[in-house]
Amino acid sequence: NVKDELAQVVEKFDVLRPQVDARVRAKDEVRRRLAAEKVPFDWALLDKIVVSSVGLAKYAMSMMLLAYDDLSAQIGPSAVTRMEAILERTLRFAFRIHQFAGGFDQHTTELFSKLNGILSPPEIAAGQ
Repeated sequence: NVKDELAQVVEKFDVLRPQVDARVRAKDEVRRRLAAEKVPFDWALLDKIVVSSVGLAKYAMSMMLLAYDDLSAQIGPSAVTRMEAILERTLRFAFRIHQFAGGFDQHTTELFSKLNGILSPPEIAAGQ
């Protein structure tokens, strides 16, 4: 189910983030040690990991939007009420990745906006 799938995605990110953060913080020290031992390391790999984490947000939001659309087609407007907690959790998770990665690509930004739009009542969204 989507709740379990989201939990797995969040868990993967929660394992990844502290490891990458630690490597980034220690980058200068590790770079000196590796250079002293003449061990090559491509530091762009860390950047690629950070950027690829956006894929986790994209996956989670796409999965939730699809589940919402399916449920909405079955039961109508009350779908948002039934899925509100998990949609909010997905939105918070996506925001954490946004902070970690330093932003989203255009498609992920659109997914984020769509998910946020589902959770925001029209009268609040119009006032922004």
